[in-house]
Amino acid sequence: MEIFFHAPLSIEYLAFAAFFFLIIFLQYGSDGFRRLLLAPAFLTAIGIIYTIDNLYPYGQFTPFQIPAIVTVTIASSLLNLMGYQTSIKYAMCKLNPQLGWAPDLFYNSRYVFTAAWSCSGVESLIICTLFMLVFLREIEASRTRKITYFVLGAVVTYFINMGRIIALFMIVISSGYCEEFWRFHNFYGQLILMSWIAVYPLLIMKGGVIINKIKFLAKILKSCLLP
Repeated sequence: MEIFFHAPLSIEYLAFAAFFFLIIFLQYGSDGFRRLLLAPAFLTAIGIIYTIDNLYPYGQFTPFQIPAIVTVTIASSLLNLMGYQTSIKYAMCKLNPQLGWAPDLFYNSRYVFTAAWSCSGVESLIICTLFMLVFLREIEASRTRKITYFVLGAVVTYFINMGRIIALFMIVISSGYCEEFWRFHNFYGQLILMSWIAVYPLLIMKGGVIINKIKFLAKILKSCLLP
């Protein structure tokens, strides 16, 4: 059935996550879950989200569809500021009227595409949230700095999602539903989002090291300059 086209992928992620948990437990015991939770939690989150998308496709899962509507609305406003005359109508999905309720994006009264939650990057926000909660729990930083890291990561992820919608919009109005559109929709857009989620913790760790070095150098300079 077409709805469950990606079901094997979601099952693979969940199976990999289960084996990761099992290996960690056999190797390190229950204490290993606290120290090595990041990778299996990441796989579990992706597997669960793909499973939800299989069971409730095209915007049918309302709790995830609500933030997607906000994202598409802001993206439409940005497109209007860029000179494109866009509008949004809320209706049953045009891909299959019997499945889901999602916003339709129009350009000069011409239908462009329907934005379901799985296409507007809601899953990346959820994965980023879970990923950052696990990661920030383990790093040594003040609560204020952790909150700053979390908010900054969520904001950048959100704007990447809007940029993805804007890029897809421009591809459609210039070239239609060409191979380039589906390649960006199915691969490149997802790759950009997941790469950011994976790289951001590295930036935090390297940034912390750089900040500590700067503080150390500033302390040395201060001690040298002051009598």
